[in-house]
Amino acid sequence: MMKRPGHSVVMGLVVIALVLLAGAFVVWKVVGVGQVNPAGQGNDAVTTGESLRSVGKVMEAARTRLANQEIAQAEIILASAAEQFPGEQQIYLLWGETLALVGKGEESLRAYEHAIALGPDHAEYRHVVGTISAQLGMLENADMHYAMAQKLNPSNPKHPLYRAQIQRKLGDTDGARANLVVSTKLDPTIAIAWAGLAGIALDENRSQVAFAHIRRARDLEPDNVSWRVVEAKALRRMGHAEESANLMLAMDRAVIISSKPALAEVALSLALLDKHAEAAGLYVEAAEANAGDPELLFETAMWLDRAGDTERAIGYASAAAQLGHEGAARMLKAKELAGATGE
Repeated sequence: MMKRPGHSVVMGLVVIALVLLAGAFVVWKVVGVGQVNPAGQGNDAVTTGESLRSVGKVMEAARTRLANQEIAQAEIILASAAEQFPGEQQIYLLWGETLALVGKGEESLRAYEHAIALGPDHAEYRHVVGTISAQLGMLENADMHYAMAQKLNPSNPKHPLYRAQIQRKLGDTDGARANLVVSTKLDPTIAIAWAGLAGIALDENRSQVAFAHIRRARDLEPDNVSWRVVEAKALRRMGHAEESANLMLAMDRAVIISSKPALAEVALSLALLDKHAEAAGLYVEAAEANAGDPELLFETAMWLDRAGDTERAIGYASAAAQLGHEGAARMLKAKELAGATGE
């Protein structure tokens, strides 16, 4: 029986952050797998006792270096060992992990894929390779490996969840929706899966369906700002602007002005309630707290202009233009032309 991959002595191999929704990110840690050498699951090649002792010494030395944060030294040890023992899966697994730790994604991917080719295969190995592929922008490769991870361990909800994120990026909405449903059935407590379904429903203008899904996510994680933003968006699209605005304004004001998605959503709801000045006021607070953000300065100028505060709008647009914002420069030019023509 194959053992499940355990944590290696150095964790933090790879962290993935893929957008499921506007302003909503999923961040899951992927386990290190370099420590594993499943009992009784070796290669076809015969390995002598002396070689096994040598491989064991190599692994011990590399793990010691990793434990002491001597990653470069561990990389040198494992690179040499990979040449000496090209048929030892455990060396390539740990080498792949070490390469990932030093940011050598493509080399890490090759090491892991070589380890998988040596066998035995395992869902966690595929998951790691899928994650590295996604980080490198190799979405089709990521999809393939996540699909294999799902096939090897169909009871683990993270595999369809991760694959769904890649499928959305590839434009396979139906596939993503199907895998998110699988994930929620395997574990109904994964809030991000419900939020993913809500995001797809919003993209398809099915606001009531989105609202039902995001309520599941919010029930599970009531303090998650991103889920609150999605719920507010669903309410606004359902025609409940006041309820949407109240939901957002119930948050701490500091949280609102520090989150662009939250700020944008509450402003849109306030605008529907003809409260442009209140929306502009929130943007002014955010801009004052982030004076070096040209996009935020420009958006503040736009909201002030909508509120009829032209003088302050020009001031914020000027600040954004000085930071290189082209939209702000065009806004100033338009204001200048309007003033020249007396409009």
